[in-house]
Amino acid sequence: MSDRIRHRSSRRWVQLPSSPGRNTKHEPARRQSWAGLSTQEILARYKPGTAPPLKVLDVLIELFNTLHTSLEKTVSHKTRQERAQFLRRFFRDLSLKAGFKMAPDPRNLGQKHIHAMVQVWHDERLAPAVNGGPDPRLFDGEDAVLH
Repeated sequence: MSDRIRHRSSRRWVQLPSSPGRNTKHEPARRQSWAGLSTQEILARYKPGTAPPLKVLDVLIELFNTLHTSLEKTVSHKTRQERAQFLRRFFRDLSLKAGFKMAPDPRNLGQKHIHAMVQVWHDERLAPAVNGGPDPRLFDGEDAVLH
């Protein structure tokens, strides 16, 4: 029997707990100053344009980094660490390597920022094992997806 079910109102799969209390053991405690607040209320405290983008990124990581992208379960500590590392490096490199004066608020990340970083990865010929970025085959040859 499958240990996953699909909610009718959601496109996400729900993984049934393997043991009682499994979900609460792996979810970190929220900051006390966030007690009773929704994620929208927490993020409203950090106004776009006034809050430092890397601080907003840290808040977003703290709020959402434990979540799986499509299942209602937590992800491994290794995934959390690698995901946070990649996102911090991405935003830092927008200023250092992609030519933006300052990193944008993560909630306002646009296609121009993504394209700029893909170009940086292309120019540096970085492979997924190096930075967790795109597959280098995206750029090579006539069949390249990105030109």
